[in-house]
Amino acid sequence: MHEQNWLLEVVEAMPDGVVIVDQNGDMILVNREVERLTGYHRADLLGHRVEMLLPEPLRATHHQHRMGFHAAPRRRAMGHGMQLTALRADGSTFPVEIALAPAELDGDHVVIASIRDVTANRLADAELEAARQRVMLAEDRERIARDLHDTVIQRLFA
Repeated sequence: MHEQNWLLEVVEAMPDGVVIVDQNGDMILVNREVERLTGYHRADLLGHRVEMLLPEPLRATHHQHRMGFHAAPRRRAMGHGMQLTALRADGSTFPVEIALAPAELDGDHVVIASIRDVTANRLADAELEAARQRVMLAEDRERIARDLHDTVIQRLFA
């Protein structure tokens, strides 16, 4: 099998979305997972700026961050510690984690972005936090009941 075809098949089979962006910010490759995650057809993405996958208020800032990445490219998670979101074709958004890696393809510098939908993770985090809050409330109620009980017992003995 020809190496380029083999590599394209690997990228297509990836469980995460893969977007390759040139120095202008134009998407030059997207895999089928990006299509599934965003609802866009490949033809609607290729040749367009990657910012189209971001909610409108974030686009200008992302452009600046993208330019900074090109000035000092390195493999890293994007927006470490931030809640990143991507935009679907229908206008809805979903939480994502994105990892970036600089590369060189045919002498051109590109960025490979790996995109993962973390909706399930965020829901699990919210459920865990709600459970933690319920436990804290129950502990507070138990402490108050114990304090009231102790006060009543002290008065009875007094």
